[in-house]
Amino acid sequence: MRQILARLRVEDIQLVDEQTFEGFVTYPTITSVVQAPSRECARLIRRDGYIREVILPTSGVSWQPLFHDEGGEPLPLTLQDVSLRVSCGVATGADAVFVHRTDSLDTPLMRFAYPTIAGRELDTQRGAYSLTHSMLVPYSRTGSAVTRK
Repeated sequence: MRQILARLRVEDIQLVDEQTFEGFVTYPTITSVVQAPSRECARLIRRDGYIREVILPTSGVSWQPLFHDEGGEPLPLTLQDVSLRVSCGVATGADAVFVHRTDSLDTPLMRFAYPTIAGRELDTQRGAYSLTHSMLVPYSRTGSAVTRK
């Protein structure tokens, strides 16, 4: 998709408030594109209102780091630093069925519980995070269904 967009004029990319679709965990983005040859810069608009102009890479690499690079300094933590696996989440819109506070889970459910964290729970200022929630997953790490014991 990024390679296709790189051939067009991307005017701006705006990260919209996470509560735009109330009751759902979403990270909406509005991308304004004109069917014309690419121009030099695109405007990036973060959720906190910070705006910057950048030249978007055309190689297909992620554009996400461009939203965080204010002066060449890397963020203190990346998802790779704090996770074994990154996924889009439950993707059913019913996160409350699968994601629970770990300390509230009944003992029989613990074998299905995997620690989970949302990106918004990472504290990039302190470089810290805390695992308070677990996702219930009825599959083993190899992908087979977990059966009764």
